[in-house]
Amino acid sequence: MSSPQHRLQLVERVKRLESCVFTIDTDVADLKTVVQDLPTTIRQEILDYTEPVFGEIMAGRANLATREDLQRLEQRLTEKFEHRFSAVDTRLDRMDARFDAMDSRLDAMDARLDRMDARFDRIEAGLEKILVAVAGAAG
Repeated sequence: MSSPQHRLQLVERVKRLESCVFTIDTDVADLKTVVQDLPTTIRQEILDYTEPVFGEIMAGRANLATREDLQRLEQRLTEKFEHRFSAVDTRLDRMDARFDAMDSRLDAMDARLDRMDARFDRIEAGLEKILVAVAGAAG
């Protein structure tokens, strides 16, 4: 039979695994937020660029955006989103590493439980032998 100390260690390990799952769940929520915010961010970037330009055009102090202006805007947006997706990729890599670590921990726990089951089976077999020997001696 397992000792109370051993049971406490298992309980503590399960709690740590649960907390890791909650952390990963939070990371997934953060990723969903980033992905959901992309259309709004794109729209805001376009407005941030075009609003002053159209204001200047309406005031008669500017012309429509040139091809070079649009290429610079495209470059800026591309860099911004590459940076943002890089951050998302980094988070996904960290989550993958956490999942791998959790899988390893669960595999180790399964192996330990299998060893405990084998010990219990040996103890049970030993007790049966003792009971048979006691019954044989009494009879």
